[in-house]
Amino acid sequence: KAVERGDIKQGVNLSGQLSGNWGGSITAPKPEGITDSNGMSVSVTYTIEELFVEPNQMIKKGENLVRLSASNLGDILTELTDSIQKKQEDIQGKMSNLEKILNQDITDINQVSAYDGIVFRAPIRGRITELSVEEGEKVENFNIATIVDDSMVKISFKANTYEYDSLKEGQKVLMQYRKKTEHGSQIAFDGFYTGTITKLNKNKVPDGMTYVHTGIIEADNPGLVQPGMTVSIYTENNGIPVTAFSYSGNVDSFVNEKKVTYSYLHGGENSNVIATEVFVSTNEFVEEGDLLVSIAGSDVTQLIQNDIDAITNAYNEIESIYRKIDKVSELTSKMMVTAPTDGMVAYVNYRAGDQITANDQSDQWSLMLMDVYNTDEM
Repeated sequence: KAVERGDIKQGVNLSGQLSGNWGGSITAPKPEGITDSNGMSVSVTYTIEELFVEPNQMIKKGENLVRLSASNLGDILTELTDSIQKKQEDIQGKMSNLEKILNQDITDINQVSAYDGIVFRAPIRGRITELSVEEGEKVENFNIATIVDDSMVKISFKANTYEYDSLKEGQKVLMQYRKKTEHGSQIAFDGFYTGTITKLNKNKVPDGMTYVHTGIIEADNPGLVQPGMTVSIYTENNGIPVTAFSYSGNVDSFVNEKKVTYSYLHGGENSNVIATEVFVSTNEFVEEGDLLVSIAGSDVTQLIQNDIDAITNAYNEIESIYRKIDKVSELTSKMMVTAPTDGMVAYVNYRAGDQITANDQSDQWSLMLMDVYNTDEM
């Protein structure tokens, strides 16, 4: 039979699942890189706060699908920030220790070189009375030098109980310095010199058959006063001596005396500590901050390098923790799950209030919230 085009119609019966050519699962964000301050993986517990869609609903790209919350992200963030503070305190302690070793202030650890050694400077102005190092020789003594500011002297004295009642701290007294001789003592300098009572013990102590109060007088050094001299002490009135103390005082020491030491290294003949430069000599007068001695050697280098490495490592650990905090902040911004494309919601795995536990090793199936497919092509 002759036919015209279009006359014949063919029907086809199909059985099976009708679905889009493209589809995929929508998952909760994987907590990649979320660890504690020690680098241990931390689980994040998501709660389904709101569902904005239901099965068979058509959605557009960018639409909100699920709002999540993660209550323990705050705890993770607190632990990370606390660890930063602890490491910063640790760095401060190490920096302070290194400053003591190097005898200098440090503002940038990158400016410190272990091979520069250690430079000692005068802690006070005064005269060098002891110097125990020689240039180019091993440093075997912990005491590098002793510096004495001999401009003021310290005098110990005793006062009877009846004298104590008329004395007080801050009171001026007059003194005559005496030097010892074979037959006792004699006046060392003409005239009287002024001193100030800087310490007066209110507690009396036994002294032979009586009780006395002890005290300290500080006075300007007229120039030749030395420890070991005795002192006759008088109360005064307008610069005139009034009453002599029953006991003589003793010049014990100069008021300001400092020892320059390096207690951070082991001395002795087996040490590798060398005095590379000695800038001063015994009896030389120095000002505060003047260069005294520089030391170096493998022991010194290792001591400094250990602290440099520890501080540098701590800074690197802090940078690593900041990156972890950035990961937490990034994850926090992903709590609203949106549609990646247009399509239809096939099914939803959870209801509001349900929870999902996730970590760095979670796969997409354990994180799947719903399935979506595109209906443009079937």
